[in-house]
Amino acid sequence: MWSGMCVTLPWQIYLHYGDRRILEKSYPTIKRWLEFLDTKTVDGILEPYLSYGISNPQWNFLGDWVRPYGGRADENTNKFINNCFHLYEFQISEKVAQLLGKSEDAQRYKEKAGTLRKLLHQHFFNSSEHTYANGEQPYLALALFLNIVPLELKDKVSEKLEELILVKNKGHLNSGMHGTYFLLKYLMNEYRNDLIFEMTNKKTYPSWGYMLENGATTIWECWDRQHSQIHDTLISIGSWFVQGVSGIRIDERSPGFRHFLIRPAVVGDLTWAKTSFSSVYGEILVDWKLEGSDLKLDITVPGNATATVYVPARDSSGVMEGGVSAVEANGLEFVKFEDNMAVYLADSGKYSFTSRMLSE
Repeated sequence: MWSGMCVTLPWQIYLHYGDRRILEKSYPTIKRWLEFLDTKTVDGILEPYLSYGISNPQWNFLGDWVRPYGGRADENTNKFINNCFHLYEFQISEKVAQLLGKSEDAQRYKEKAGTLRKLLHQHFFNSSEHTYANGEQPYLALALFLNIVPLELKDKVSEKLEELILVKNKGHLNSGMHGTYFLLKYLMNEYRNDLIFEMTNKKTYPSWGYMLENGATTIWECWDRQHSQIHDTLISIGSWFVQGVSGIRIDERSPGFRHFLIRPAVVGDLTWAKTSFSSVYGEILVDWKLEGSDLKLDITVPGNATATVYVPARDSSGVMEGGVSAVEANGLEFVKFEDNMAVYLADSGKYSFTSRMLSE
């Protein structure tokens, strides 16, 4: 998963800046990396191998690094998460190849991803428990995020993940460096910010609140305060404040924030959030405040950009912008009402929404 950064990092840079030159420069490395991994694959499954210069097998196929409640997971689980990441590489590489006009490569990566997806379900799914690998949170999240789970089983696996978080783990996460990243990524994609709120609101082990309760001023390397006291292993939560609570999300169809999403999460006992994000088009601002059952949402869409804005509301008729009905406001186009949110297409500019929430 560390070496796979040669695939994932260029893609993230492209999504944030919209400059495809990083993909053009990185593509030869991406292609060679995947070709190398093909030599370590047996019957479609990536097998553990010793990296160059490393003689101790324990430092290879690490799995979900610095997971709580013990060290390395069992080898079968480590094989699952490494193969999940390999699948993730294929999915990204297909998109990169397609963007660069390399259709044969894109088709090959698509086929490899499809084969691996089926093999991962076949080899690692526990049908009696509706879990994958050792049954812990990150492996269910990865299976759902990467579409390893067949459509007819998704509800069961999703329900199991929620049960693990709320019941078995009492609202805590149970994941390490990589598992936490993908757990949060999946839950944000599904707009289950309520579950993320539960995990971030804990002060007992393992949690970021536990770090704060024990005097941390920077994020530790491990949940139990072992090793470094300032590290980058468990920092994934930073993305939630921007992408989840404030809801500033990339639209992959329009990279570089030419068009983006704003979908704030009014969850738990949060009553306000104020966020600024510096995009290449200018500063994006989201400032929301909950007063009783009324929500005030102020946003700024920078010049030459547009946004799809989701306003939490009881119904669309009660949403106001600048003192008039939002459907009549300048710069806005009403799209639909779904999942207790009024959805608008917004041109560049500043907007001040008010709405009545569902609960009093």
